[in-house]
Amino acid sequence: MALTLMPPRVHPNSKGVSLRASDKAPTGPEPPPEKQPPDVMVPAKAAETSRPERRAHMIELRILTGAVVLLALHALYVFSVGFGHNISDRMGSRQAQTALPVRSLLEGSPWFAYQTPLFGPPWGLPIEFPLYQWVTALLVAITGMPLMAAGRIVSIGFFFVCVVALWKILEFFHTELRGRLVIVALLLVCPIYLFWSRTFMIETCALSVCLWFTLFALRAASGLRRKDLAIATALGVFAAVVKITTFAPFWVVVAGWLAVLFWKRLVGVKRSALLAALLLAVPLLAETAWARFADSVVARNELAASFLLSSNLHTWVFGRLADRFLPDLWDAVSTRMFPEILGMTALFFCILVLLPLAQRYSRYAALCVVLFFVDILAFPGLHKIHPYYQTANAIFLTAAAGFVICGLMRGGESHRIGGYALFVVLIGSCLYRYYDSYFPAQQKEDTALTLTGQEVQRHAKPDQFIIVRGDDWGAEIPFYSHRRAIMDRYFSKEQIQRRIRAAAPATVGDVLYCRDARKELDGLDLYGRIERIQRDYGLEVTSTSDDGLCEHWFSGADSMNASGANSSLPCIGTIDMPGDNETVRGKVLVAGWALSGLRIKVIEIAIDGQNVASAGLATIRPDLVAAYPQYPGHPFNGYNAPVDPARLKPGRHTVSASAVLQDGSSHPIGKRTFIIP
Repeated sequence: MALTLMPPRVHPNSKGVSLRASDKAPTGPEPPPEKQPPDVMVPAKAAETSRPERRAHMIELRILTGAVVLLALHALYVFSVGFGHNISDRMGSRQAQTALPVRSLLEGSPWFAYQTPLFGPPWGLPIEFPLYQWVTALLVAITGMPLMAAGRIVSIGFFFVCVVALWKILEFFHTELRGRLVIVALLLVCPIYLFWSRTFMIETCALSVCLWFTLFALRAASGLRRKDLAIATALGVFAAVVKITTFAPFWVVVAGWLAVLFWKRLVGVKRSALLAALLLAVPLLAETAWARFADSVVARNELAASFLLSSNLHTWVFGRLADRFLPDLWDAVSTRMFPEILGMTALFFCILVLLPLAQRYSRYAALCVVLFFVDILAFPGLHKIHPYYQTANAIFLTAAAGFVICGLMRGGESHRIGGYALFVVLIGSCLYRYYDSYFPAQQKEDTALTLTGQEVQRHAKPDQFIIVRGDDWGAEIPFYSHRRAIMDRYFSKEQIQRRIRAAAPATVGDVLYCRDARKELDGLDLYGRIERIQRDYGLEVTSTSDDGLCEHWFSGADSMNASGANSSLPCIGTIDMPGDNETVRGKVLVAGWALSGLRIKVIEIAIDGQNVASAGLATIRPDLVAAYPQYPGHPFNGYNAPVDPARLKPGRHTVSASAVLQDGSSHPIGKRTFIIP
């Protein structure tokens, strides 16, 4: 049976303002209830059903209610797993970019032009409207709880607020209790929400505001109550400025509802114009105003302005027309989005096939499927790259599945069995997907960047800042180290140096080369690396360390400077490879270490007294720092050089190594005997 979108009936009051019957003030005996139109989705009257059918219906509702309760308890368990871990499970950089402003707010940062200290002064960088950040900072200030725990609690709280808002919206559309329970159950088990609702991100906050905006906008449009209209307008403003990409499909819902009311002549032209202005135009104008304000703050910092101004992000956010037809996008939809919302891709196509059998709910289900794709088509690049963006639209696909299941449950025996089976399969597949894909990331804490942050704290003072190369503009290292940063996204040397000068009197405390950026120093010996860092960042490097993820270059109090002070220390070293009297075949790798108070220019390798190779100090040897603390406190004092012994005769040979210092003197550092068979 086709479903007509029937708005709640409206009645004019004495002032000509339409009100829903339920909103009218009681002025006497209520008139007899109007006969419900055939398309309004309400359960069949009890008088029209037999006692066994009513009993079966009650049992069904109890089972569904129990399922919702169990799944809510399961969600709480899931949210507790890894609750005390750091925020580097997935999209740690994005989580840290949200957490940093909260810390800044707690330290006295401006409320709107808040600081995200990633690109040097001025430190203000309002990436998003800070509603979530305000709530989290307030929770920390009131309770004194750790920052990361507060961020998770706020996200989880907003998720359950989303559940309540969804329930109210389903009530508004007269969805029967069975349908509401099914849809909420599917929301509670959706892998997307089970994982991202516990992260330090604004996703559930944005979704919650959008859902409540939609509810009050629907009420305001149908009943024209001033209170509902005022609340809806305020919520619309917040929804748009907090995250416009989440707001988009809900804006379409409200716009479509206003169009239906106007088309059915339930609201006049003037009222329609007023509703459209307040519910549709005002939020967009507010978002535009916020974007301009944010741009004005970002523009003050040349590094951030080079790529974070809204004019630079337009293509990144909205993409090009051709992006909507790229195979990569639709491959991501089918292989990642569908499974992370429904558990399996096949279930999406199953829902499409069963749509005509959903009876009164078929049109609602179809509209929800369309709304799911609206957000993807509006922001194709963001959805293709970022899995958490589906937090905005997964709720529509979940609702579509719920409507189909509820429609099947209203049918004959075979349809009911199919509805129950689909419900069970969806829950099972979602649980399997979550525990297979997301749960391992929650269980095991990734501490690599936490250790990097601790290493930074050992080298850089709290009033210093750090420079990070090779981590784009990721905020995890600044967040874990509690240090302000300049994230070098391969900016020019002049740009970086201007930001360094602008930070005065603060100084650079640590320069980090992370991940692929470490390769930039390959081919340079220890002193070549020191000279490059001093040239690019103006830091007089005296020490270095390596935490496995990043190389740290800093100024240590007990270390020599780049020119090689502390010349009284003698030159020492050894050859570790090959071992003494070792039999070698093929090329011989000569490796060892050398330390000196004066700068070591090169290590000369000789076999049987003839120079055959040379090497620089570039191999990490952290064991030397503790063993020889009076020498330079860096670990790059190892060397290695491959030697081809093809011209050597079989028998015993001697390999020796000498360190040539800055003053030209040569110092033997080791000798070994090896055997060529």
